[in-house]
Amino acid sequence: MTKAYDRKLIGKFFAFGGENFVFRYGDDRLIKFPFGVRYVVNRHNYCEKIKIGAQIFSKYFAENFPETELLFYGRGDHRYVTIQKMIKGRLLYKKDQENEAIKRQFAALVEKSREIEEKEKLVVDFFGGWRLLFAGFTEQIGNMVVENGTNKIYVVDFGVFSKENSQEMFLVRMIEKWAIYKQKKILSKFLE
Repeated sequence: MTKAYDRKLIGKFFAFGGENFVFRYGDDRLIKFPFGVRYVVNRHNYCEKIKIGAQIFSKYFAENFPETELLFYGRGDHRYVTIQKMIKGRLLYKKDQENEAIKRQFAALVEKSREIEEKEKLVVDFFGGWRLLFAGFTEQIGNMVVENGTNKIYVVDFGVFSKENSQEMFLVRMIEKWAIYKQKKILSKFLE
């Protein structure tokens, strides 16, 4: 089976997220390999959701979404990697709300996520699995990076949860319902 990416460009381990192992890829990009529960339990549905998430983010978050390429491979396109431009910066923290420019950007991104929820019936995963799971990390948003020098916020993961997810397995539905509830609760604290 031919891989859709160049193994020679894979560099050092960069990060571990709730659903991805992330490595440096070449000089200025990252490569993400999926592994999370939603991917393992129902790969077909998850890959479809990833495709939809990438389209939604390109449409609604175009200015705040780094250059991203989804590469599907294997039989039935149920294996993939994400290659993304690396944003040099840090995770968005609640204390960043003290900076008016960052606060305005964040509020605009949240407003766009509400539009997505209303129009597309999808909930944007701003926090990522680990930030939602461990309460001690709720002072930071795992899927938003503030770029060094510009203070521009980038949404670096395009995970979405279905509001109406009847096609998902019971375990996945429960995880998504919990994540939607927890994220709304934490976001309200960020917006205070």
